[in-house]
Amino acid sequence: MQAEHVTRFETELRKNLEGIEHSLAEHGATPGEVSVPVDDDEGFADSGHATMERSERIGQIDQLLGSQAEIKRALERIADGKYGTCESCDVEIPMERLEARPATTLCVECKNLV
Repeated sequence: MQAEHVTRFETELRKNLEGIEHSLAEHGATPGEVSVPVDDDEGFADSGHATMERSERIGQIDQLLGSQAEIKRALERIADGKYGTCESCDVEIPMERLEARPATTLCVECKNLV
């Protein structure tokens, strides 16, 4: 893969990582810890709704943490000089796939096997 493509993807990945980390902070997630505030003043009727909202927030945080991990893995592969090759079969990942999913570390065939 050409160096200018790697640089472009690295810039995009770092920008995405920054956005994810900002979103995590807004949701109350700090490195190594996820906290979702609990309102002790809720009435019984509101407790079910509050529980649902906390569950949704935890789900959003889980998705953000998963995306964060994918991006960090892709950035590690850039640093190792392995970005753009499938970590399973060592085949070059098509540019179209990387443009659609810059954090991917698998080609389509290997991803379908997972």
